Amino acid sequence: MAMLDALWDPSHMEKEEKTPLQLFVAKALQLMPQKRDWYDKRIQEKTGKTGKPLYDIERKRITPTLATLRNIAEVLGQPLDLFQRAMEGEIVEPIPIGEAPPSNVRQIPRLGRVPASALREALAEASGSVTVPIRVPKEAFALEVEGDSMDLVGAPEGADAIVDPNDRKLFSGDLYVIATEDGEATFKRYLEGPARLVPCSSNPAHREILIGAEPIRVIGRVTDVVIGAGLLRRMG
Repeated sequence: MAMLDALWDPSHMEKEEKTPLQLFVAKALQLMPQKRDWYDKRIQEKTGKTGKPLYDIERKRITPTLATLRNIAEVLGQPLDLFQRAMEGEIVEPIPIGEAPPSNVRQIPRLGRVPASALREALAEASGSVTVPIRVPKEAFALEVEGDSMDLVGAPEGADAIVDPNDRKLFSGDLYVIATEDGEATFKRYLEGPARLVPCSSNPAHREILIGAEPIRVIGRVTDVVIGAGLLRRMG
């Protein structure tokens, strides 16, 4: 009987090893004044969804998307790139709460989302901020990419398009956010002969949009694409 008890002793069972993301989230939560459920509720309020991403990460129930990681990063006050590095298997440490950002970067507002797959209203109320190099134009703002119609130019869904509203002159080959007369917007490459908005996608379902059917308004040229704070791709 004693031998059977030893065989079923839980202390003899190997504990499942935690992933770098689980370790990072656990350490980040240790720095916070509230319990995990409190922050899951803040994420629910932010997204309008009922899931508990922090709980699910702890239980290995989800592989979080870029958008989910961004919401977690904002609620926990940690840089998004640390979450991404942990997702990729790197052991990283959270930064102390309130630590000053480096002097070579600054924050710009995230004004809304850009649908990269179809013409839809894009500008909305500010929903956070994005860290960019100080070289980014002063009046620039970020718009989050929806869809996969620009994934071949390094702009997957969930990335942030950095838009310079003072650079609106169209040049063939450059990327722009362009709004229709109804206020709908699209993030595409502009080409001439004929003038059109072209998706750069691995998905063949996306098609060109000819310009001329209605007036358009150039919101600005896309200067960079940010995929987390640690990866910024310059567009020209």
